[in-house]
Amino acid sequence: MNKQTTLRDLYLEHKKGKVSSKWESYFTIYERHLEGLRLKRLNMVEIGVQNGGSLDLWSQYFPFAQICGIDVDHRVSKLVYETNRISVLVGAASSKEVISKVQANFPNGLDIVIDDGSHRSKDTVYNFVNYFHLLKPGGLFIVEDMHAGYWHEFGGGINEPLSCIGFFKNLIDLINIEHSRDTFNLDDLFGKYFPQGVKPVCLKTQSIAAITAYNSVFIIEKASDRLAPKLGSVVIVGSEAIVNDKVSPEVVRAP
Repeated sequence: MNKQTTLRDLYLEHKKGKVSSKWESYFTIYERHLEGLRLKRLNMVEIGVQNGGSLDLWSQYFPFAQICGIDVDHRVSKLVYETNRISVLVGAASSKEVISKVQANFPNGLDIVIDDGSHRSKDTVYNFVNYFHLLKPGGLFIVEDMHAGYWHEFGGGINEPLSCIGFFKNLIDLINIEHSRDTFNLDDLFGKYFPQGVKPVCLKTQSIAAITAYNSVFIIEKASDRLAPKLGSVVIVGSEAIVNDKVSPEVVRAP
């Protein structure tokens, strides 16, 4: 494989074999976030297999990755791949059985999770909370086709109380909650999504570092040493502060 071959190129060159489809704008988004990971030994899960072509193409894009597809349709068990780097699990991604199998297959954690499953708001929320905590530090959770989050027939809507759109918007508040001057309670942000009262681990810990929203694609990055969830200390350099001399106690003032 040519190191410079882009994901778009791989799709356009894929004339035979298993069918896969991607919205055109996704290619630029993926190149922006994934190009630097291509030659790493990654563990990757894609929720939603359908005809299986996506797993084939991801295996070409990431030549050293172990890739697992998950789909509730039992027909995916008939898919055959030329590389043993690809595996397929049959079942609901949110089921304890499937999650346990993923953990067993990837005991050291995951680097990338792509949710291209049912796109129903409830499933999207639960896929995130069930798999985000399995990511390694710096790992990426990618949600495709977020436009379905605005569709009522998928449990979505811009003002729908339980839409996945609202859930991910609340993650922005969670990331920045240290700056809130109001009383903060996780129930205020997420209680309606988890009425049983059990909050997912990723919402109780400072494990979410960033969320990037594109047209129909959301990318959530797990915290790491490189990208910490806290604002940290102020870094001030220089010695001249002629406009605001209170900016730093280190400012040298004339006698």
